[in-house]
Amino acid sequence: MRGINTLTKNKKKHNDDFSNKGNKINFFIKKNRYYLIIMVLVIGIISVVTFNIKHFSKYTNTESNISSKNKVENKSIDYKTIKPNEAGDVMVIMYHSIDNKAKHFPWHRNKKEFKEDLEYMYKNGYVLISMKEYLSNDINVPAGKTPILLTFDDGLKSCFSLIKNKEGKLVVNNDTLIGILEEFKSEHPDFGSGGVLYITENPFEYDAYYNNKTEGDYQDKFRVLTDLGYEIGNHTYHHYNMNNLNKNEIMEEIGKVNNLVYKNNNKIPTSYLAYPYGDKPKEENLKAVKNGEYKGVKYKMQSAVLAAPEPPYFTNPINKDFDPYYISRAIANSGQHMDMYWYFKYYKKHPEKKYISDGDNTVLSIPANYKKNVNSEKTKSFKTIFYDTKTYETIE
Repeated sequence: MRGINTLTKNKKKHNDDFSNKGNKINFFIKKNRYYLIIMVLVIGIISVVTFNIKHFSKYTNTESNISSKNKVENKSIDYKTIKPNEAGDVMVIMYHSIDNKAKHFPWHRNKKEFKEDLEYMYKNGYVLISMKEYLSNDINVPAGKTPILLTFDDGLKSCFSLIKNKEGKLVVNNDTLIGILEEFKSEHPDFGSGGVLYITENPFEYDAYYNNKTEGDYQDKFRVLTDLGYEIGNHTYHHYNMNNLNKNEIMEEIGKVNNLVYKNNNKIPTSYLAYPYGDKPKEENLKAVKNGEYKGVKYKMQSAVLAAPEPPYFTNPINKDFDPYYISRAIANSGQHMDMYWYFKYYKKHPEKKYISDGDNTVLSIPANYKKNVNSEKTKSFKTIFYDTKTYETIE
């Protein structure tokens, strides 16, 4: 009995303790019910927000991963299919003006021929670039395409002029080389953009071969050309043979054109020269070509072009034998030895010789057999990859 009584007392004590604890909990809840309600709401809000953040983060990361993956895939280079050669030759073409006579001088093209030239370039994978892109080799053209640089000498008005449209606004005259080129580019936006117009005195006001209209002043003309992505080059003021000039005369000839452009084109100096008649000055006078000053305005020429192909012909600027003051040009004509179409046929027969883009302007993809010719100083700002043209295995 004693054991039973003790058990009963303990059970009662246990129940009393449990009841007291329950009363205390009820009292605590009752006393702090508002705080508890707020706490439950806060916990609920935090849970919902956390779930959404995780869900959104997961979605965002997925999108990011897809984007990143696509970026990598877009930049992957199929060496076997494309066969890129970004140390290959880049053609520089020399145009002058329009001459529609049946037997026009070989330096000029009629409108029909110029349109056919552009069609040929486009259909055969050529893409326009600027002189700036050419010299820096920072060439951004699609994979498998070949850059080409067009130049226009003498600043003749059949090359470029302005007329007023119906609204009285100055626009490019479609009856000029640049007008035809701009119309072609509008129809083929993937043809690229760029080109250099080398001017002399009275730019775009005179033409012995074609009598088209011209309006606007120098500021208007330079502004329109610059806005369209063309570069204004220097062809000297009087077009004298530079081989017959001394240093001071060279500086004056270059300086007069430079000052004309500087004054009328937002103080932008000329940076690219075309030698008159293609004749490079004597070696001791070449310093006056590279740097000079005329009437307080300085100039610094980054390049100079010839009037015909000369060794090493159309070598790439990253190659060791490249001379920026001795750049070859092909005459824009057909039927003559080493003219533009002669080279077009040559590169069609030897595509491995020409520049072929890998589609990534941060990477230089070069066949391994070109490695000995590459100037490593010119490739420092790029990731350079050499590859075997038989196995297509890459060597970074």
